[in-house]
Parts: sequence; C-alpha cells; structure tokens
Amino acid sequence: MDIKQIRLCNLRSLIAESGTIAKLARLSETAPAYLSQILNSLPTSTGKPRSVGDKLARKLEQALNKPYGWMDKDHLTSGDTEQQVIPQVPVLNMEQALSHLARPLTSSSEMVPLPIVCSQLAFGMHVWDSSMAAKFQEGDVIVVDPEIAPTANDFVLAILDDNAGLLVLRQLVDINGRQLVASDPNIDSHPVSSHDKIIGKVIYRGEIF
Repeated sequence: MDIKQIRLCNLRSLIAESGTIAKLARLSETAPAYLSQILNSLPTSTGKPRSVGDKLARKLEQALNKPYGWMDKDHLTSGDTEQQVIPQVPVLNMEQALSHLARPLTSSSEMVPLPIVCSQLAFGMHVWDSSMAAKFQEGDVIVVDPEIAPTANDFVLAILDDNAGLLVLRQLVDINGRQLVASDPNIDSHPVSSHDKIIGKVIYRGEIF
C-alpha cells in the first residue's frame, strides 16, 4: 500500500477506536464532515480523492496518544499487535429501523460486515420496493449511517411526515431546492420540507457510496 492507503486504513482504525466519526473529530479538532469526505474518497477541486495529509495525520496521532509517525505505518503487515476492526452492523426491519436512533440495536439475527468504517448508529436494511430499481433492487441489503450528513446526489433513507411517516429510499438532489427523487419515473419528486426527516446516508451495498 502507498502512504495514502496506509493513512486511510489507520484513519478507519482510529474511528473504530474512538467509537464514532464525530468523537474522533472532536478529539482532533477536525470537522466530522471532512473526515467523512476522506473516508468516502470524495474528490477535491482538482478531481483527486481527498486523503489524510501530513498536518491531519499528526493531529490524529496526538488526539489518540499515538506515537509520531503512527499514521504512516502499515500496522496490519508490520507485525504490530494492534488489529483493525472490521465493523459489522445489524440488519433491521422497518419497525426496528425507525426506533434504532433512539435506542440503537447492536446486533440482530442478520449482520453485515463492512469494508469501511461506520458509526455505531449504522444499520442495514433490505430494500423493500422497486422505487429505486435503477440502483437498488428489491431485497438488496443497504447500509445507512445516520452520522454522515448527506450531500447532493447521495442516496438516503428518509421519513416523509407529510405522508403519515412513510419510510422511503431516495436520491437527494438539489434542483430548485432539495428534493427526494425516485428512479421510478411514475413516482413524483418530493421537495424536502421541515416535516421530513432524513435518517442518514446510504454508505454501502456491495460498493461504497
């Protein structure tokens, strides 16, 4: 692995050690959204994926009392006793998902392992309809992370309070204001209002989003 990949792996380890992205961000005095952007390899203005730079690497080391240069070392192949944690999240039904934010469920009869770090509130769900069939097939397992703030074009899980609390999987777009859009052309776009609640961003379904 090159230095960028090593630092990304170590960032995932630090998040797992801290418990959440938000907590690591507080400890390192870094914006949680910026750490999320690095985890998801979002491009910079030049088109290159965001990565952990030297300054951030040192801040993260200090925040969790790691020795200088810890972020630059491959701990998995170097023989270190520290091991990276492969997160697993519970797969919930609709009723469980709606109550999960208030009282998180840490396990269920079905668990899904992730190749990325997620928060302790992340959970999986089976796609229950064909409204997003262009991207998500009915029965697919998606993983949603409520601690990652979604941005334009992200896929999200949301509750439409105007429709009696309807739970939907949609793409968040910014066209004349934020709207929730289905891939099914027969389903109207839904302008996001104060009555709606975006639960979290879809971060995984066999691929990282």
